[in-house]
Amino acid sequence: MPIPTVMRNLRLGGTPFRSDQLKVAYPFLQNTVQPKLRAPGQSTSSKLMTAAGVPPGFGVGFEWHRDADVLLLAFINPTDDGGLIITGIQEGDTVQLTSAGGWCSFAEDKGNPILSSILTIVAVGAQAGVTVYGQTELVPFIQEAKETLDKFLQPTGNAEKPRDAYGRDRNGKFAQAEGGIVICLPGSGGPYYSSWPGHKNWITKAAERSDAYRPSHITQGFFPIQGNDAHNTRTAAANGELYALVWDSKFQDNRGHYWMFLKLLRRKGT
Repeated sequence: MPIPTVMRNLRLGGTPFRSDQLKVAYPFLQNTVQPKLRAPGQSTSSKLMTAAGVPPGFGVGFEWHRDADVLLLAFINPTDDGGLIITGIQEGDTVQLTSAGGWCSFAEDKGNPILSSILTIVAVGAQAGVTVYGQTELVPFIQEAKETLDKFLQPTGNAEKPRDAYGRDRNGKFAQAEGGIVICLPGSGGPYYSSWPGHKNWITKAAERSDAYRPSHITQGFFPIQGNDAHNTRTAAANGELYALVWDSKFQDNRGHYWMFLKLLRRKGT
């Protein structure tokens, strides 16, 4: 669910969340359930964070206990300015976005302003390390999940300013101010936004979103690049939380959704 306005204004001012503020902005941190795993022989004590109105089997966040590597499937609602949250990541752990897709538009729509971005566990342990498309038993589940989200995230108007998950429009041109996914790693202090009153922090070049073109305020985060595993694989530089959301500053007129697969891999020796 979108974070409360007072908390959003705090973050837009560039101030990282304190731990007590985090619980106010994300009250579901205390409301968790054990996930239902789809493949036989898998187990984890990690939990999904739940909230009212979320489809069964999904959560609005993920509490990683690091007892196993995990592969997550996430759907990002572009009206959700708080984004997904993943807790429990430690310094040295690996975060890898393996693939992403979908289209969102960024003008003249109401989208779904209530439903949060959501995620679920696809695989744990050894199966988390292989490509999801090699696990045939997961294909029906993934298709069902996408169909569920299509129903929950029905548009309310005509699509304007469409952008894919990597920030490109229909002509392949990269946007700078809005569109695509941004991953905020531990140490970011909360979600990153493209601007706030009196400040414009756009991506510095309309090109493939390499780290060289990140806005100056993004020090612990990245924009994914399609097919670039090296770029999309990051080592956490601190203990803390990960946030994933659309790149934007005005969320209420957005529509559609993105999907992505995200691996969490424990650092070696743990």
